[in-house]
Amino acid sequence: GATVTRGSSSVTTDETGAFADLGGDVNAPITASGGVDISTGQNFTGTLEAPAGATVVTPLTTLVQSLVASGDSLAEALATVQTAFGLPDAVAASTGDQSLLNFDPVAAASGDDADAAAVGTAVAKAGIQVATVLQNAAAGDAAEFARLADALAVQLKAAPVDLTDATAVTNVMSAAEASADA
Repeated sequence: GATVTRGSSSVTTDETGAFADLGGDVNAPITASGGVDISTGQNFTGTLEAPAGATVVTPLTTLVQSLVASGDSLAEALATVQTAFGLPDAVAASTGDQSLLNFDPVAAASGDDADAAAVGTAVAKAGIQVATVLQNAAAGDAAEFARLADALAVQLKAAPVDLTDATAVTNVMSAAEASADA
């Protein structure tokens, strides 16, 4: 499994990506590295992050944490990611079952609740796209993954991304790479 860390405490995820009993400073961000991406079955070479208080760590929480680390409030960061990917309003809440900070999109997408499944599918799709784009662009380099995630988060503040348009995703990533190189 992946290694999940908060401050000086770390745990290993189970086969579903879940983790429990993570100690450390509750005011510190959470990171997850290594393991296998359960949505793609591929080895994961980057590091995902989530803001303090989150109960999940995903590609989308990584973008949220990048924005928080760059000075945005948590509410601003959640709204930026929600808007950029055209996700339902509930994911931009800092609390609640469908908040990006607490929501397991893979479990929800396969659950019995049709509304939660629809949100789960949309969030999972956006997360898979973000992870795939970042992993491909970083070519297995964890530091490059983090650098590009930060740059992509900043780019998302400028405009939403149509995840069904490969050209749009490529253009955003190119702009993110250019700003990261500047």
